Amino acid sequence: MKKISLGMLIVLFMTFAGLQAAVIQVEAGADVISAAIGTAADGDIIELTTDGGVYTESSKFSSVSMSLTIRAAEGMANKPVVQVTTGGDYVFKLTGTTGLFSLQGIEFDGTAGTGSGENKYITRIDNGDSTGTLNVEILDCYLHDFVDKIVKVYPASGVASILIDNSIFENGSSEGICLYDGSSSTGGSIVGSATITNSTFNNIAREAVKFEQYTETVILIDHCTFNNVGATGNKGMVRTRDASNVTVSNSIFNGNMGDGDNFVDLTDATSLVNNISVWNVANFDIGNATVSDTLQLDPGFADAANGDFSLPTDSPLLTFASDGGPIGDPRWAPAATVIQVAAGADVISAAISSASSGDIIELITDGG
Repeated sequence: MKKISLGMLIVLFMTFAGLQAAVIQVEAGADVISAAIGTAADGDIIELTTDGGVYTESSKFSSVSMSLTIRAAEGMANKPVVQVTTGGDYVFKLTGTTGLFSLQGIEFDGTAGTGSGENKYITRIDNGDSTGTLNVEILDCYLHDFVDKIVKVYPASGVASILIDNSIFENGSSEGICLYDGSSSTGGSIVGSATITNSTFNNIAREAVKFEQYTETVILIDHCTFNNVGATGNKGMVRTRDASNVTVSNSIFNGNMGDGDNFVDLTDATSLVNNISVWNVANFDIGNATVSDTLQLDPGFADAANGDFSLPTDSPLLTFASDGGPIGDPRWAPAATVIQVAAGADVISAAISSASSGDIIELITDGG
């Protein structure tokens, strides 16, 4: 058997260590994120460590070309808040053609604390290379009060994937997520896939999600809640063109009182819409899709005017998903009740009789 020398082990260790991302921890303050980006290497992680802290930046991030993660530290009770105080057309301009740009667990305040819109986009994806394979993630973030498209892809840009999960988009003055450059006269941008899951879109002036131009894009919108979307310019809530591989599923749509546009309008019969509920829209029709398992039902949100879309405990929407669970953004489903049961005769059947959908029966007698 071949032996590995100590020298080889040291080289292997150094090579492996060199591949590990550095975690740069940053406390709240002024221009501290830009300073951290200035010292970061490709693949590094910038971790915001102040619970509920306000991180202000005096200038937008004009060119992020490397793989980079900006995330909240684990265990925070309140998301750190990022505010870019000098108004501009974006917070982050992404110019890299490969790698990953990821935002995790952060609140982005488009007003920069002023109470009025300062920023157009959270991400301007603008690498100028339609063959690019950049990946973009927004996970567990709260993005609010942006004055244009919150996420925007610019002309001739190449993106392998866009993943939005467990996030809230609120008070947007145009589209929420625009998966192309927004103009049919330019084009050239290519997005391989867009996955938008477990998220909420509230008070978005135009479409929450809009796409056209590239036929091969795969789009999944699943377990999302849409409220008061499309009021400006009489737009729908979700609209796609050109790409047929589109699925909208397990979602709630409430509030689209435009001039009668389809609240969901997709590409053709290959596109799928299933297990959704819709209410308070001008036009209940779904355009250009194969549709199954839909309800027209008031979702009974707890306090939609103040951003609480919790469902009633007896709502039929709690079992309407394709897997038998709740539809819409999961954060708004009632928390499961845990029914603790000590050992005995017929106690489990009694617990099942008293349980509601989603409840948990917990047997608590050790060896009972």
